[in-house]
Amino acid sequence: MMEDYARKQARMAWEDVNAFVTSVPRAEKGKEVEEFRQWLKKVPAMVKTNGLAETMAFLYSKKGVQRRIYELIGRWVTKESIYASYFAPEVPVDQWLGGLLHLSSSVYRMVTVDVLAYVEWARRFAEGMLGDKTQGDENREAKG
Repeated sequence: MMEDYARKQARMAWEDVNAFVTSVPRAEKGKEVEEFRQWLKKVPAMVKTNGLAETMAFLYSKKGVQRRIYELIGRWVTKESIYASYFAPEVPVDQWLGGLLHLSSSVYRMVTVDVLAYVEWARRFAEGMLGDKTQGDENREAKG
């Protein structure tokens, strides 16, 4: 069952990253897509350092890429994850933070672990689709 759940996480992350990349207007694609990839790399450290609610509040307070990542994570947690039943189904995805703040400590910790796994999948796919600028395109081609 957990293997199937991990595949579900991976599938959703793939679809979310792909949807983001294809939704960015051509004129803004380079800058916005790179910013998306960079923020996906930052989110796990932010969650581990500051906590899930604090990180989500930060992303929620921003516009653009950060807000989009907040919404992707929210959709995963409230609609697709095994923890979706803890959130009211009628609450819009952009308002899921309120439900997160009402979880018991044990469920909150499990949701945090789940979010970290989802973001890790998204980060991997983003780096694969968009290239990892920190490694350089030459290294990627040499491996490939």
